Amino acid sequence: MFGQFVIGPPGAGKTTYCDGMQQMMTGLKRKNIIVNLDPANDLLPYDCAVDVRDLISVEAVMDEFNLGPNGGLVFAMEYIDEHFDWLVSEIKKYTQKRDVYILFDCPGQVELYACHDIMNNITTKLMKQFDLRLTCVHLIDSTLCTDGFRYLSAVLVALTSMTHLEMAHVNILNGYFG
Repeated sequence: MFGQFVIGPPGAGKTTYCDGMQQMMTGLKRKNIIVNLDPANDLLPYDCAVDVRDLISVEAVMDEFNLGPNGGLVFAMEYIDEHFDWLVSEIKKYTQKRDVYILFDCPGQVELYACHDIMNNITTKLMKQFDLRLTCVHLIDSTLCTDGFRYLSAVLVALTSMTHLEMAHVNILNGYFG
């Protein structure tokens, strides 16, 4: 099986990218599913096969533990890692024939990819569990490239994410160029 792990900062277009990929693959008659790995994303324009918000949501974590959005997201991702068997069982519902292309729509907190081990743990487990070949698609908002300092910052975040996640990596400049 093959798939894409779609990452990037908030507002870079991860969910829109996944929606577009799903439309293209459906048009090509290629079996695909999208896994929403973002426990804070409740506005999904695509057909979501597996939604981690069915397991845990950032809002519930923030309310229960009196955490802010960043702490709530880190807690929720660690919870998903601890309950990885739930994620596996949900994905297996769609992958019996192993000819399904999987898109993972990920959270926008870049610290999860650049500093914290949680996303590396999850991707490593996914690749082993499903014999999955994943490519990391890192979306970068083109507005971050309007000056040298922002561009360098975006490149360094992409490089750090690439080395931290240890998987094939494609950087995509995303935005309106009109």
